[in-house]
Amino acid sequence: MIVISHADIDRMYVARDVDGLIRALTTAESKDVRQLAAKALGELGDPRATEPLIRALRDRDILRTEVAVSLGQMGVPAVEVLIQAMADPEIRWGAVTALGAIGDKRAIEHIINVCTSVDSLLRGAAVIALGRIGGNRAVETLIYVAEKEEGFGIRRFAIEALGEIGGASAREALVRATKHPDASTREAAEEALKKIEIGDAEAAVPQPAADQATHTELALASVRCDGLYQSESSGEYSYFLRFLEDGTVRSISAAGKADQVFRWWDKDPFKGSSGTYVIEGSEIKFSVRSSSGVVDYEGEIQAQGESLLLQSYSHINSHRAKNTFWFVPVLVS
Repeated sequence: MIVISHADIDRMYVARDVDGLIRALTTAESKDVRQLAAKALGELGDPRATEPLIRALRDRDILRTEVAVSLGQMGVPAVEVLIQAMADPEIRWGAVTALGAIGDKRAIEHIINVCTSVDSLLRGAAVIALGRIGGNRAVETLIYVAEKEEGFGIRRFAIEALGEIGGASAREALVRATKHPDASTREAAEEALKKIEIGDAEAAVPQPAADQATHTELALASVRCDGLYQSESSGEYSYFLRFLEDGTVRSISAAGKADQVFRWWDKDPFKGSSGTYVIEGSEIKFSVRSSSGVVDYEGEIQAQGESLLLQSYSHINSHRAKNTFWFVPVLVS
């Protein structure tokens, strides 16, 4: 075992030093450092970390459920291992969460089996995972949970998931839920139905033929780096995003205007969340990390980068949201 500090892990994460993080995961003396290395490797998502993270599932000195969550960022190669890990009660919640993040339909039946668990946290994770995977079997189970679950929290997760997946069966179940005796359930169902309507409307807009794509159209699918993206305000606060040309994205929640908030971005250490973004066509995807945890974003770049339509999922509190971020140019001194 070698001595590696939390600060060492932070430096490796920022530098994207995957080999160094793997060494920390396997040889660091401190169990807290090993766990932090596992989390950092998951957030970087480099496939080289897959096998070391699988081996770390046997490290009983660290919180193995967090290792399982990190494996969820490795994608399909981790599916079978995570399905097997569901047999271990200490790892089950993390494995279910990770399988939902991967979205592989091989996991559906295994996740459905834990939807009746006496552990409400596990049931909630299973419902959220089914919503992310989708498919007919997932919809059937989510409808059952939405109609039979006694606790509003998990019932809400099921309703929101049905709104994300959409389809005739989900719509019918949500219409029934608008007549539920609980007011919060009725409200959640109405919001979910609105999401389906918005999705149907967007799907109905004709898309240009693939052979009509031009270099100009491809150029539209880029974010602007000469200012901030600001969400619609929630109370006195707004969410701000700043994208850099090196692939970095930073996020912060703050009161004030974009030009006021902009002054905070280059302060060291940065007090908000940071990550890296990937653009494929007109779609953008990124995760940002803070001391509190991770929030995932994915969505569409619109109008030559003047706005972003983003769906977010917080691993901190399992909250899902859909927001439009509008670009605000800011002069850089």
